[in-house]
Parts: sequence; C-alpha cells; structure tokens
Amino acid sequence: MTSINCNSTLCDDINDILKKGWESITKKYAKESNSKQSEHELKLLTGIRIYYVDKLFQCAKKNINNSNNSDYFAFGSTNITSDYDLTIIGKKAPEIMLYIFNKFLENINQTTTFSFDTNLYCMGFYSSHGLNKNLSTYIVREKPDSTLVSFQPKTKDDKEICFKYAQLKLLEAGLLENNEVNTLKEKLTIKLNNYKLKNINNKNNHTKDLIKRYYTYYNVSKKLFKFLYKNSNNKSNNKSNNEVNLNNFMEYMCQGLYYSIEAYYTPCTVNVVVLEMQAGKDIGLDTFNYLISAIENLGDFNIHLQHSGYKLNNSNKSTNSKKVILKLSKYLYRFYYSLAKLDNNNKNLNSKVNQIKNKIMSKRSSGQELTDNDLKLIHGFNNSITLKDSIDKFNTYALNKINFYKNKM
Repeated sequence: MTSINCNSTLCDDINDILKKGWESITKKYAKESNSKQSEHELKLLTGIRIYYVDKLFQCAKKNINNSNNSDYFAFGSTNITSDYDLTIIGKKAPEIMLYIFNKFLENINQTTTFSFDTNLYCMGFYSSHGLNKNLSTYIVREKPDSTLVSFQPKTKDDKEICFKYAQLKLLEAGLLENNEVNTLKEKLTIKLNNYKLKNINNKNNHTKDLIKRYYTYYNVSKKLFKFLYKNSNNKSNNKSNNEVNLNNFMEYMCQGLYYSIEAYYTPCTVNVVVLEMQAGKDIGLDTFNYLISAIENLGDFNIHLQHSGYKLNNSNKSTNSKKVILKLSKYLYRFYYSLAKLDNNNKNLNSKVNQIKNKIMSKRSSGQELTDNDLKLIHGFNNSITLKDSIDKFNTYALNKINFYKNKM
C-alpha cells in the first residue's frame, strides 16, 4: 500500500494523481482489488476530468468564432475504470478539438490521454446544422428531425474504400496479406511521419506521437469539414478545384478516423458500435455497416491480444485464458453482434449474442471470473488444448464468416 502524505494539500494530491496518469492508477486498482486509495483516486479523477474537459470546451467556444452550435457527446461505459472519450460536433469541431488538446497540454504538461484516458474526436458523427445538402442520401439519423447525424457509404466506390480501411485492422493484426492494403498503410504512415513537430523537445516520445496524430487528424478533418459544411449548389460542389467532393469525401472520412487515437477506421463501425450499441440509437443502417464492423472488431480483438502480455501457449482451461477473453470480451461481443445483424434469421447466432452479453460481458463489469462453460460460447474454445490453438480456430471461423457474408452482398 502506498504511504499517505499527511502534510500535502488537496492541490498537491491532485497534482500527484495527474502525474501518475490514468493507466498507472487503473493497473494498481486492478492489482489491488481491495485498495480504497486507488478507488478514491479514480473517483476523484473521474469527476475532475468531466469538469475540466467541459471547462476547456466552453473556453474553446468562447475563443473560436462561429462555434455556437457546437456540442460534445461521451457515449460508452460509466465504470470508474473506463475511458472518457469525447466526440465534438459542429462545423468548428476540428478547431475545438485541437484547442482542448493544446490547452490541456499547455496547462498540465501532459496529454488528456495520459492524465484522463480521454481521447478527443471531431469525426464519427456530426451536427446537422449547416450540412451540405448534397449529402442527404448518405446521412443516417434516428429521427427525421434529429440534429445528430452520421454517414454511411452508398456507392460501390465508397464501400470499397471502407472495406479497404477495415482491412487495415486485419493487416495490423497479422490476419491479412494484401499488397493494396499494405500500400495504403505505407502511404498513411508516410503522411503521419512527415508532419514536422515544433517546440516539443521537452516531451517524451509517446507525447510526441500523440501530437503528430492530433495535428494530422486535424489537417484531414479541416479539409473534410470545408466540404461537409459548404453552402453551395450541386454544380460547384463537384468542381475539380475542390480537394474534397462527393466522389472522395468517404476517403477523407476514413483517413481522418485512421489518424485519430484508438479509434475505428470507418464510419460504418462507428455507426454500429458507438451510435447503435452504445448510444442505443436506431438509425436504420444498411447491412454493409455490420460487415465492416465485424472486420474491424476481429482486427481489434487480435491487436489487443498481441499487446495483452498473456502467454498464448498456456492451457486453454487456465485462468490465463479466461482473463484474456474477459478483458477483450467487448470486441468479441461486437463481432458476434455484427454477425447476427448480417443474418437476422439465424436463431443460434442471435442466442449466442445474448449469452455472451449476459454471461461474459456482465462479468466483465462486475469483476467475476469466467467458467469453462462461458469460454465455450466463443468458437474454438470447446476442445482446444492451448489458448493459441483456440485463438487460431476462432480466427479461422471469423474470417470464413466474413468472406461468406461479403460474397452474399
């Protein structure tokens, strides 16, 4: 147990907590489940981050012109160990996002990601105020008068773009070899590495990487928003001198999401996971969105598995396996949810989704351990010897399902 400094002030304590960072405190809380000190630090930090991020948002609106219709949303879990990610909406969302990021860095000398586990977004969903009228066929919303809207691909080219960006997740997870996708990855990496950092010699490498990503994200989103919120007629929107237009705006949307922090790479998966699953909004999505969501969540499951630190050659029946599945269960749940939406008539698949939610996801939030029967809900975990064997079988099943549903479209 960490010793308590009885001579420190409240301001001293808060500064010490901010210096520790969110990840450090949550790891200690998970390791010492009976640590009241870590629990209280998290609860204090949870309140502080809600207050301080909102304050910076209000200051941004005060300092940035034409931002009156701006707002932000924080969908997701309210558990004290969960992140607090914000999506800012309105035509000045990119400027507000960068203002908050820079002001926090200036005031605290840390990023919102490090101190608060807060990532800032200006893409994913949007305000309908002042939107380009030529985008009406791409828009999805809960009700005709809803001011919160998103976009889904409609043309064959747009769907190919989303499919290619979703495949980036499989490439990064080691589940795909594809020259075209690999070329896209190289192109995006070069653009990120070419961003020139200024006056940050005193920052560590992680902070430098985050600054690069935020500014590259900002630059892409600025170009996109210039088109999204452009009040013009049909003819001028497709002029060749406009960098972003109806023919390529989906590419910019995916590219911006790629550069954002710990995010999905396509609006399709944002639609499914954030708006439908987390926010509970029925926005009438085309089935293609669920195919892309299945691909991205399969990729994320494997990417996070590789960084989990668990030994994959341990017995499938070990506590190790159960911890892995429990920790990464949200990606598995989202994957199966997306599959079920692709095949609404499959009663077995729909039943499995409900069982994963009730028997695995519920234990993730309550801190309970999984049973052997819980593990069997995931394909590949029934008669496998090691965790690696189980993962391989699951990935084979998942990739086959994805190919099956893609070929049906």
